[in-house]
Amino acid sequence: MSDTRIKLTDTKVAEAKLPPDKSELVLWDSDVPGFGLRLRGASKSFIVTYRPAGAGRDAYMRRVKIGQAAALPSLKEARRLARTILGKVAAGEDPAQERAETKVRKGVTVADLLNRYEKSLKRRGYVARRAVLSLLRRRLAPMLDRD
Repeated sequence: MSDTRIKLTDTKVAEAKLPPDKSELVLWDSDVPGFGLRLRGASKSFIVTYRPAGAGRDAYMRRVKIGQAAALPSLKEARRLARTILGKVAAGEDPAQERAETKVRKGVTVADLLNRYEKSLKRRGYVARRAVLSLLRRRLAPMLDRD
């Protein structure tokens, strides 16, 4: 992964392209430390990297995705969101950990996973999907409502 520090502008964000020899490139903003534009394939997303407050230089850097570049109205809004996240870090919070806990709390039931698995098998044209799913649903019946 190669990293570059530049002054990001709306024009530079719109024109940014991933070089053909790279799988990922991060264009770091020179105005807001830790804020950047990550390019992966055809995707462009804004990110913030930070070390948890009080963890010191030995701690691993954490990375939080702010959002897709196309989904945010402007670079100015992305910078504002980045500063908000960095402010939370300075106050002692850990936004990456909070997002991970939110995902866990949301939970997915075994029945939901089986439905997703069925769609996946159907999309891939798996011939014996009905027999496989019937067996799984019968054997997992007592656990269908569990997270």
